[in-house]
Amino acid sequence: MSAKKSKKKSENITKKNSNVIQMEGKNVVVEVPKPSTSSFHELEIDLDKITLGDHQPRDREKINKRGSTKKLRESIKEVGLLHPILVTDNGDGTYLLISGERRFQAHKELNYKKIRANLPSKKTLRAIENDGRTLIELALFENVRRENLTPIEEGRTFKKLLEHLGVSQEELGKRLGYKQGSISLKIRFLDLPEEVQDMIEAGLINGRQAREIIRLQKIEDEEERVEKQIEVAKKINIEKLTAKSAKKLVDSALGKEKKSGGQLLRLGVKKAVHFISELDCKFADIDLDELDEKEKEQKLKELEQHIPSLIEKLQVLNEKVKSSL
Repeated sequence: MSAKKSKKKSENITKKNSNVIQMEGKNVVVEVPKPSTSSFHELEIDLDKITLGDHQPRDREKINKRGSTKKLRESIKEVGLLHPILVTDNGDGTYLLISGERRFQAHKELNYKKIRANLPSKKTLRAIENDGRTLIELALFENVRRENLTPIEEGRTFKKLLEHLGVSQEELGKRLGYKQGSISLKIRFLDLPEEVQDMIEAGLINGRQAREIIRLQKIEDEEERVEKQIEVAKKINIEKLTAKSAKKLVDSALGKEKKSGGQLLRLGVKKAVHFISELDCKFADIDLDELDEKEKEQKLKELEQHIPSLIEKLQVLNEKVKSSL
């Protein structure tokens, strides 16, 4: 390369990047960090310098169960932490955890000493304060936008946001870019038995399968409903059923429930008809013209004695008809 070309190249480098120094007569480009324009500063923090607040969007008791972070620990060991936790500076050398308690717990269980964290800039904190928002809201929004949340975690976060913001599901959906139906469904997952929720959080049941299980809420008897939902969830997991197969399983369970109701209705009708037939046989052949006043009064009293029982049977029958519809 000619000296003229080399000089020209050197000048171009200098113009494009002011971070050029000379070492042993050669131009060397060095990486000089630029001032951060981001809303957050990323840093590594000692785990023992992080304090926990009382606003975490997760159930701390569940998080502290070692099994609840198993998949997350495996992911962190394999590819590292994909999403830094969110903290604020306490001003005394410690940091308050705003979002990411499960990630924090997983690092502790892995015996790691440090964790990557995002610290809001002063500008961001001022903006939050000026908008009337809070760090809790920031944590919840940050939490729900993560890509690896389970349907149960999403449901908890949606519920917390609705309570904190005091808005409708439709309005929350607009803010987050979610359909109202999706938010409603995820919140309904929180009505499932705890055992089923644990299976969803562990990744044993996915969102589409859970959507089928929630249909079993139609079963009115609570004990029977809980038992059936757990039974179906276990069957889906053990037999590795697809969402389509899970739908058929739930349809079958609801069909049996309906059929059982129909059988009870037919039984009730049969009993009521039999009772009325007995009364008819007992009093149909009575010729009132042949009875004196005393005998008529006696027969009337006998009939009156059967009326409460008849009313009771008709009421039971009416309830069975309603429940079968």
